[in-house]
Amino acid sequence: MKKRVALASLTLGVGLVAALPSVASARSYDPIAGTLVNTCQSGGNSANFWIELWNDEGHVTSVATDADGGYVFEDRNPGHYTVKPAMPAGCGAVPATREADTTDGPALGIDFRMVAVHDIIGKVSGCAGAAGAGIAGVTVNLVDGEDGIVDSTETTHDGYYFFQWKEAKDGYTVEVLPPAGCDAAEPVRPVDLTNGDAVDVDFVLAPIHAGSLQSLFSGFNFGS
Repeated sequence: MKKRVALASLTLGVGLVAALPSVASARSYDPIAGTLVNTCQSGGNSANFWIELWNDEGHVTSVATDADGGYVFEDRNPGHYTVKPAMPAGCGAVPATREADTTDGPALGIDFRMVAVHDIIGKVSGCAGAAGAGIAGVTVNLVDGEDGIVDSTETTHDGYYFFQWKEAKDGYTVEVLPPAGCDAAEPVRPVDLTNGDAVDVDFVLAPIHAGSLQSLFSGFNFGS
């Protein structure tokens, strides 16, 4: 009788050990899920928009949103991912991407807003160059009153800069960071994207020493 009990216990133990990997495996695959709310297009339809899933190796898979804008990436391996909505022309996602981590369980509430977007275009010129000539490599920042600096770029070889697909709203400012030896009389300019693109958001720089030297020697008569 004791031998039978021992054998039964051993059989049960082996069965439990054999089952453990499958249980652990089942628990290690978790979903990534969220919702896309459409405020870009009339009617606010949030269905049938592609949501992309990326990891360090590249694109993993994509799913379409359902009638309520919800999406789910089922059974993801434990790890770190990036979720990115694919937006139609004239619309953008806020935020543009979101991080999702399934190392310790499901990644839920990875939500996005789909909003109308516009562009900001301008030029930085002046300083030691000819009048109207663009300056390359000048840093220009886009500042949102709510979030601080939300984007930064440098001017091209001909002095132009470009901020693409920013949420259509008011409250932005563009600021230029003049290079050494240059200054801007108006280094910050407000931008309103409510009704369309903001173009000709330009900055004109001048040499710092020019005004100060003129001021310093303006009272002297060099002829005498």
